[in-house]
Amino acid sequence: MSETGCEKSSPVTKPTIEVADILREYGQDYLNNYSASPEQIGVINQIITCRTAAQGGHIEFCDSCGHSSNSYNSCRNRHCPKCQTFLAPRYKKKNIRIIRELIEKTGILHVSPKVLYTF
Repeated sequence: MSETGCEKSSPVTKPTIEVADILREYGQDYLNNYSASPEQIGVINQIITCRTAAQGGHIEFCDSCGHSSNSYNSCRNRHCPKCQTFLAPRYKKKNIRIIRELIEKTGILHVSPKVLYTF
C-alpha cells in the first residue's frame, strides 16, 4: 500500500456528501424533467460510478501488516470533481504563469481570485 506503513492507521478523510451522492439521489428526477444530450447523460453516469466497483478496481495489500483494501478505478472524466481535484494545483500554476505574462506585456493587473481556478 505505502512505503511508510499501513494506511489503515491514517484513513483519507472523505467529504460528508459528494456530487455523485446528489446525482444518485436526484439525477433520474432531473433527467425525467429536463432534456439532456447523450454526452451529458454519459457524464452523469460516469460521475455516479466513479471509484466504485462498476469502474473496476484491484485489492491493495499492506506489506507491513497484511491489511487489504479495495481500490476502485476512477472515471477520468474531465467534469468529475473526484478526478479533477488533483489537477487544480496544476491549473492554478498555469494560470499564474499566464497572468504574469500579461503583466509583463501590459503592465496592468486586474484579476479576481476566481480567475486563478478557472479551467
